[in-house]
Amino acid sequence: MCGFTGFFNLPHLNSSKNRAELFKSIDKRGPDNNHFEIIDNHFTLLFARLSIIDLSISGNQPMFSHSKNSSIVFNGEIYNKNEIVSLINIRTKKNWIGYSDTEVLLEALELFGTNILKQIKGMYSFAFYNNLDKKIFLVNDRFGEKPLFYSINDNNLFFSSDIKSFDFKKRQINNLALKHFFKDNCIPSPLTIWNDVSKIMPSEIIEIQLNFSTLKISNIVKSKYFNSRHHHEINKSKDSLETSVDKLDKILTNAVENQLISDVPIGCFLSGGIDSSLISAIASKINNKKLTTISIGFEDANFSESEYAKNIANYIKSEHHEKILSRQETKNIIKDLPYIYGEPFSDSSQIPTILLSKFAKQFVSVALTGDGGDE
Repeated sequence: MCGFTGFFNLPHLNSSKNRAELFKSIDKRGPDNNHFEIIDNHFTLLFARLSIIDLSISGNQPMFSHSKNSSIVFNGEIYNKNEIVSLINIRTKKNWIGYSDTEVLLEALELFGTNILKQIKGMYSFAFYNNLDKKIFLVNDRFGEKPLFYSINDNNLFFSSDIKSFDFKKRQINNLALKHFFKDNCIPSPLTIWNDVSKIMPSEIIEIQLNFSTLKISNIVKSKYFNSRHHHEINKSKDSLETSVDKLDKILTNAVENQLISDVPIGCFLSGGIDSSLISAIASKINNKKLTTISIGFEDANFSESEYAKNIANYIKSEHHEKILSRQETKNIIKDLPYIYGEPFSDSSQIPTILLSKFAKQFVSVALTGDGGDE
């Protein structure tokens, strides 16, 4: 979903050739529209759009606020967009240009500041620039679903939703990150595979002062707007099992319904396991037309769950599409992994997920999955 890059005081990157290279790093995330803006000569924002809500040009980015005092590049979705629109309209009447999440988020940030993040529900990473104060805010969602990488020193700033964008200069591997990779099978935030590149933390706000007269960076402040530990506290319910089931059903239904809002075809990845089956069942109940479900299987029946997926698809009466992967297809994708993921990680599902996504693109532009159900 969408790709963006931004940089301050890196003039050589503003040549048409170098901008084209930077766009190449984020194009796969946003194939529908490419655009860039240069602000005050020294600050540049690039955006590659994947259109999902408000397919018109009014949803294109980088986007400037109605007042022109701030701008944003944003990747993600705001699930309670209508609620935030109501908060804005209570305070001031807006002549909305479109109905994209981006416009709502931008106007909310300009009106309420980053305090509004406590009320926003969604998955996102974004860079918000306040032109009056010359401050930029790099922000991630509560649980770190959307990627955002950055490199800061005294004289310049570079950030992107794709770590491959940082290839514009030679970098050294971070040995501590490598140690974590071999020990934990992944590289945890804020580390990345590169020494001088960091990954934004979940629910983090990084506030940076840009000085356009001295071309310096100062007053870097990091804060968090969501305390996951507080929300992990468990209170034993006194409700009956029946009441608890009803409550859970409403919560899950509301969550799935909020994520089915789309102006492009949407479906579900269906493995036949508990998580994806539950989401697909709820989505099929909510959807006003037949739900599209997609699954993959393997030639070796010992590793294939396609029969389970087919049974669930028949039960919920979805329009089901299944592909059986060959050994050769699986081998062929391995050489592309470094270009797809940017930095190493060892999830064994990465290969089938890529192949499933390629297959799903024939039928839908957006897909819900069961990922994160266990967590």
